[in-house]
Amino acid sequence: MQNKTTPTSAPNHDQIREQNRSSTVLKPIEQWTQTDIRDWFAENYILDELRDLYQFRTGDEILDYAQELVHQLDKHRETYEDLFSKRYNGAKLPPHEFIRFAKALERLLNNNSSKLVSPIKQKPSTSTASTKQKTSTCVIL
Repeated sequence: MQNKTTPTSAPNHDQIREQNRSSTVLKPIEQWTQTDIRDWFAENYILDELRDLYQFRTGDEILDYAQELVHQLDKHRETYEDLFSKRYNGAKLPPHEFIRFAKALERLLNNNSSKLVSPIKQKPSTSTASTKQKTSTCVIL
């Protein structure tokens, strides 16, 4: 007699993601735990390896990083390509995986823009020797 397992008895990844989606969508980001953060990564189909590299502890940490990332995407991509390679024995971080992560962070930021903790840092304006005119840029979220 052979024992066979029925594949329909276990939930598939999409079912698990849908169950998780309902928990993180309903919970305010400032109340997210590490479990909620893990679920958010899964809901957005982001590599576990990326989640492990970032090691976010709170929802506010994710929002702060998202705010930084959208303004310096190339810098962060290069940094995490290097970290990914070092941590995972020379493996390359697929560009589409980083883009998926960045887009998910951007959506999260847009959905929670009223909850931002820290303001966007502005670079000091430059002035020429002939004129001392100062300029600044205002970013409205």
